[in-house]
Amino acid sequence: MTSRRAASLTRSAVVLAAATTVANLLGYALVLLLTRSLPAQDLGAAGALLNLAVIGMVPAVALQLVVARAVAGAPDRAQDDAPHVDAVPPGAAVRVAVETGLLLCVVVAVAAPALERFLRLDGPWAALLVGAWLLPATVVFAAQGLLQGRERFLALSAVLVLAAAARPLGGAVEAVTGTGVTALMGFVAAGTAVAALVALRLVGEPLQLFGPAARAAAARLRGPLAGAAVTTAGLLTLANVDLLLARHVLDPAASGSYAVGALFAKGAFWAPQFVSTLLYPRMAQPDRRARAVVGAVGICTAVGAGAVVATLALGGPLVTLVAGEAYRPLGPDLWLFAALGGALAVAQVLLYARLAVGDRTIGAAAWLCIAGLAVAVLLDPAPTVAGVAARALAATLVLVGIGLVVERAAFRRGREHAPAVTGG
Repeated sequence: MTSRRAASLTRSAVVLAAATTVANLLGYALVLLLTRSLPAQDLGAAGALLNLAVIGMVPAVALQLVVARAVAGAPDRAQDDAPHVDAVPPGAAVRVAVETGLLLCVVVAVAAPALERFLRLDGPWAALLVGAWLLPATVVFAAQGLLQGRERFLALSAVLVLAAAARPLGGAVEAVTGTGVTALMGFVAAGTAVAALVALRLVGEPLQLFGPAARAAAARLRGPLAGAAVTTAGLLTLANVDLLLARHVLDPAASGSYAVGALFAKGAFWAPQFVSTLLYPRMAQPDRRARAVVGAVGICTAVGAGAVVATLALGGPLVTLVAGEAYRPLGPDLWLFAALGGALAVAQVLLYARLAVGDRTIGAAAWLCIAGLAVAVLLDPAPTVAGVAARALAATLVLVGIGLVVERAAFRRGREHAPAVTGG
């Protein structure tokens, strides 16, 4: 039985790693397209809007985690060959996703004028289209939660790649048509809507959105969703707010350079993403939890260290390869972005580990780190690309330190005999 579990875990890890790699490559493809089709000032605006969308997807990510935890935590899910328990009917998850997505659309619409001024956009329409994007994106995340909780990693991998493909496809259409940043957001929203329909198809069950059972199940999801959203928001905001701050404090061309550097941070952040996705259901199961957490922290730390070494050695050539010769001066500072992404990956593992047992400590700590980062950047009298990145890295390392202390204390309280959790 143990060997079967190990073999299944290995196969799933390979599939998810491949899917994550492809998704990251698609992200690089988007930047390659935009760096060549948009001037630097528009590239900065596009980068800020894309990061705004990631922050706006916080409730969607939280919904995925809540659904996955509910499904994975069903009594028979920890056993091999167990029959499926409909702990979360697909229709209930989609119903909550649609409700959440519509609410996000309204929030972004209300905030659009303020976003236009803060991000120095050429009108409110780009921000409004980001809001439209959030509705199908939330449905995609709900489907991913169902697939993740059931450990259907092949189907989950397909959805990850398809959803990631919507962005470079939108970028390709913009590059061909030359219609600008606002149209780019609309193209990506349309592609994500197609991905949502395919994701629901892959779930493979009828969607009962109405009726007493669907209403009751949706109510059970809404309860923990708010808390999980606030917690998840802390990490995802920390992972993306630096680019928004950079857009605000740097000149437009420098903000474009920061957007290129942020791509490398995202690469180091998302490269080991498959580890958290793969092991999160096991973090919700007491007999598997300790090994899953320690293994995930170790892998993410190793990936982050490798990214730092690579960018220290090859910063100039790497940034030239990705974004072109115009961005080569960013090369010496590229390691800061790689270190930032690696630290964020470790922080994400620690946050997921606490969310898997219903603890929101790391999320609260993340908000304190965000506040410190914002103050440090906004009060900097002479902001630079490297300065903003260094402050973001410092804030993230503080969060990692807090997370390691909290997780170690939890192991001791639970008398879980696990190796020391180190890294970051």
